[in-house]
Amino acid sequence: DAAVNRAFLQTDRAAAEKDLALAIELDPLTGYWHRGVMRQDLWGDLPGAVLDFAAAVGLEPEEYFFYTSLGVAQLLDGQPEAARETYRAVAQRVNEAELDEVIAELEVLARDHPPLAAAIAVILADLRAASIPISASVRWA
Repeated sequence: DAAVNRAFLQTDRAAAEKDLALAIELDPLTGYWHRGVMRQDLWGDLPGAVLDFAAAVGLEPEEYFFYTSLGVAQLLDGQPEAARETYRAVAQRVNEAELDEVIAELEVLARDHPPLAAAIAVILADLRAASIPISASVRWA
């Protein structure tokens, strides 16, 4: 945590990257996720953020939170089909309340980034379809 915190305080990217490399060495999951955040939000390095979030997913494949970070980075990086696959994985790992949170996050992203709205609409349709219980979608004769 100290290495991550120090990285966020650095004004020089090279120094921050050095701290993040230490964080990855000490706690790979935390280090990769925080480096992905910095690459995406502070440095505009979307391909790097995608790689870091994918590494976090690989380290913790059952935690949907890391998938959503990856999916957002993929969308921002112009990878809508990859994001769609990522969100399909999310749908398999969430309960109803978590799915509602994921949907709300995507709706905000679509509003804040209009060029992504069409791709996000497809993902939202997938997520909403995944949330329909089988008993509600099948009529028994």
